Amino acid sequence: MRPIRLTLNAFGPYAGREVVDFTAALDAGIFGIYGDTGAGKTTIFDGIAFALFGQSSGAERASDDMLSDYADPREITEVELVFDLGEKRYVVRRIPRQERASNRGEGTTSQAHEAYLFDATGLTLDQITQDSSGEILSEKKTSLVDPMIRDLLGYDAAQFRQIVLLPQGEFRKILTANSDDRAPILKRLFDVSLYENFMQKIRTQAANMHREIKDERLVRETKLEGLTEQELKDDIASRDKSIGELGEKLSALATQAATHQKALTEGETLFAKFTSLSDAKKDEGELKSNTETIKAYQTRVSVARAAQSVLPAETLRDRAKQDLVDASKLKTDADTALGLASTAHDSAIAELGRVAKQKPQREEAAAMFQKLKRWEGILEKAASLQGPVDEATIAQQNAEAAEIDAKDAEAATKNELDNIKTLQRALPVHTKEISDATTSLAALEREAEITGRFDACLLKRDQQATNLASLIEDHKKADSYLTVCQEAFSRAEQELTDIQALHVARKLSAGEPCPACGSTEHPDPATGDPERLGRHENFEAAEQLRNAAAEQERAAKGLVTTGEAILAERQQELDGLTKPERSRETLEPLLETARDTKQMLESDMRFNELADRLAKAESASNDALKAREEASKAVGLQKQAMSNAQTALTTTLAEVPEEWRNLPALTKGLSTARAEQSRLEQENTSAIDAEKNAALQLASAKEGQRNAVTTLSKVEIASKQAEEELSKSLAASKLSDEGYQSGKSDVARLEELETAVQLHTNQIASNKDRLERLIAEIGDQEHPDIEALKVAAKACTDELDSGRSEQAKLTSELARKNEVLATVAALSAKIAGLEEKYAPLGEIAGLVNGDNDLKVRLPDFAIAAMFDEILDASNQRLGPMTNHRFQLHRPVEKTGGRSKRGLDIAVFDANTEKSRSTASLSGGEGFQASLALALGLSDVVQQNSGGIKLDAIFIDEGFGTLDQETLDTALETLCSLTGEMRAVGLISHTEQVKNLITEGFDIEVTPSGSHIHARSSGA
Repeated sequence: MRPIRLTLNAFGPYAGREVVDFTAALDAGIFGIYGDTGAGKTTIFDGIAFALFGQSSGAERASDDMLSDYADPREITEVELVFDLGEKRYVVRRIPRQERASNRGEGTTSQAHEAYLFDATGLTLDQITQDSSGEILSEKKTSLVDPMIRDLLGYDAAQFRQIVLLPQGEFRKILTANSDDRAPILKRLFDVSLYENFMQKIRTQAANMHREIKDERLVRETKLEGLTEQELKDDIASRDKSIGELGEKLSALATQAATHQKALTEGETLFAKFTSLSDAKKDEGELKSNTETIKAYQTRVSVARAAQSVLPAETLRDRAKQDLVDASKLKTDADTALGLASTAHDSAIAELGRVAKQKPQREEAAAMFQKLKRWEGILEKAASLQGPVDEATIAQQNAEAAEIDAKDAEAATKNELDNIKTLQRALPVHTKEISDATTSLAALEREAEITGRFDACLLKRDQQATNLASLIEDHKKADSYLTVCQEAFSRAEQELTDIQALHVARKLSAGEPCPACGSTEHPDPATGDPERLGRHENFEAAEQLRNAAAEQERAAKGLVTTGEAILAERQQELDGLTKPERSRETLEPLLETARDTKQMLESDMRFNELADRLAKAESASNDALKAREEASKAVGLQKQAMSNAQTALTTTLAEVPEEWRNLPALTKGLSTARAEQSRLEQENTSAIDAEKNAALQLASAKEGQRNAVTTLSKVEIASKQAEEELSKSLAASKLSDEGYQSGKSDVARLEELETAVQLHTNQIASNKDRLERLIAEIGDQEHPDIEALKVAAKACTDELDSGRSEQAKLTSELARKNEVLATVAALSAKIAGLEEKYAPLGEIAGLVNGDNDLKVRLPDFAIAAMFDEILDASNQRLGPMTNHRFQLHRPVEKTGGRSKRGLDIAVFDANTEKSRSTASLSGGEGFQASLALALGLSDVVQQNSGGIKLDAIFIDEGFGTLDQETLDTALETLCSLTGEMRAVGLISHTEQVKNLITEGFDIEVTPSGSHIHARSSGA
């Protein structure tokens, strides 16, 4: 990967847009990046790492730390990297997660982490812009862009930090740290997470399978409930036999129960017959007692039938009586109507005479109606002349109003003109006020920006200090726990040694050599009770606890070291800033006041476009004067038109009296005259019609009176005949008047009485049949003892139900036992299968977790193997740098009679032909060794990553401790890398390196943020 151009926007200490063009620097082969501490040198590589992988170069800074505290809040933090891979060119652009100004309204909105990847092959740098970056390969979603970049490069962020950006400080720590401190550093460099994960995975799998075996055994034991599997089978066979015997007993009981139930049923049937016989005899007595009542009913039926034959004649007689009453009333009404009709006719003749005398008034009303009708036509004609009068009146009023408006407009335009001239004179003062407010606000904002940067750095420093204190406390706890575990391990180791010595002592024989020391003399053999001494399992458990505690302590110490470095960096960044004189709390109200003042002055629209407004106001004033003069002239013309229209209207209305010139009044008078005329005519017509109607009603009344007399005579004859017919029917029925009235009252109940008589007759016959049938069915049988039968049947049924309940219980328990037996058999088969699988898995888990001859865990073994490979590659670099004097290697350690190689580093000195500690190396020698380690790591990782070709590497710091000769040697080594087609970038703040390597970039620090400037060979 060859970086071509890096663009940073609002990133870290860079407030604005900074562009780093690597083209000239890469062509030079070796170049430097220079600047004071905290200027932002490493931030350039943070930008490269973040653009590619979304992480900082040290993997210690989060995305929030990459946002610039110097930038305008409206600026979006963004990074773009143009890089080449072979013949291909790519552009990657990335925006970290951040809060940005809202596009709509005020406030902020959350910006998600976005990434974009383009294929820019064939495009020059000038052709690559924000809007034209080549063919889009993937956009926005980091989950799509990140794996695509890893596939293109062939390595991930961790490998990038190993082979492209070489952290000199880490390798210096490897040289000077003790063995415990060196392990976490190597873990960070070598990334043995694959082995850690495998070890954890295999250990978890083994533990899970072992736990599963224990759980399954526990389930099986729980299912067996303290029995063995054979005992469970025997119990099942015994229960099966008991159920069979119980079944035979229940079959016999069921037969007995059926017999008892049949006897009970037959007894209950006979008992019911005896009960029915008793009821029938009782009913027979009751029926005999009702005989006299039924005979009385029969007599009443006979009388009612006779009375029923007389009822039609009586009905006709009653109807004739009512007709006679009605006819008499009709005659009386006809006589009354005749008298009324005669009186009404006399009144109608009198009214007709009165109306005939009103003829002169009818003629006068008709004349008045005609006169008013003529005047209505004149007023309608005058109405057509009233329109011009009204229009002239309105036109005159409008003209007068227009004249008033014109005068007001003239005054308003003159007032506006005067106001604009006043503002024009005040404009210079307003302009100066805006300038002063802008200057004051800018000064306050610069002061607030500096204060904000200082507060942010202070907060980061304090937060890191708090975090470091927590890490130190955690390390103390881990160290204390390690001490406890170490002491426990020492005790277990001593106990194990003692028991081993005791076992050897018990096998010693006089004159025989000791298997431990070879001596044939045994003056003081070990003694004691081997059962009370430590066991090998205790030793292994203590060793595992000690190793785990040591690992925890090393990890905690590594975190403390990292935390101290970060705290020092943040303290250095804070020291590089000037402490503000005023706090943010003091500045906030001043800023708010300054912004309000500036906004208020700038939003004063009175001073906008004064010249144009003045010209327009003068023109408007002249126009208003002309409009007012024209309005006054129009008022005179409208007054003359009004006079002419009024004269024409007065001449037309001269014939009409003054009181009738109002059209509504005339219309009302005309309506009144028409109504009076109509009233008089209607009275005359009504009187004539009333006399005619009265004469007709008188004739009709006379005819009605004659008809009523005739009808009354006929009804009287019919009534007499009906009385005679009733007497004949009563004589024929042979009933007296009292008998008839009595029988007539029973006619309505005739059906009820006949039904009662018939029902009594039927009941006597039915009861007689029932008595005869029951006597025949019972015969000579005795009355049964039902209670005794029920007791016998219930006793047998209860015994049968109890037996069946017991049978169901035994059957259910047998089924449950069979299910348990099947489950236990399945569990036994499953446990056997799990144990077969666990055997090799458990053995592997023990091996990778340190249960091996070397007592080394898999990740530690991998670190050691990779470390050896790195040391071999490093020695190929260190040899030429030291004239082949020094070689790095891992020394052999001897503990407990065993030889092993730990993670310590020793340096072999060819001058003395002895190995010695790396701590004995001088500053320059130490730099050479750490540089060789860094380059060796880069070489090995590149070689192990599928043959990745690196076009550039970067080395961070470490040159300030070198003398001139050592520095020259180091730079010669780095220059040799350029011969391997690799460009080398050095990060430094020393003048010595600046003078030797002139190509590269300078970082300038300003109060408003840092800036990047390209250097040249002439710099």
